[in-house]
Amino acid sequence: QEVEKEEKKEVRKTTKEKTPVRVKESLKDYSNYKIANEVTYVRKNDLNVYKFRVEKGNWSHYLLISEKGKIMGIETGEH
Repeated sequence: QEVEKEEKKEVRKTTKEKTPVRVKESLKDYSNYKIANEVTYVRKNDLNVYKFRVEKGNWSHYLLISEKGKIMGIETGEH
């Protein structure tokens, strides 16, 4: 299991409306999900990676999207 050095990455807060246009376009694929307005992001490999909490029914996870609109991954929060 790979462990990243998170302590050097500063987590910043923003809102869904303030994210780049390409990020919002990627969120359109999740229009049937409830997407939290509070968003965090970190600088990773010279890119901002945004973390959105998405919910559907009683199921929720975090969606990671780069500032270029690429879906980087999903975190279930279950470790």
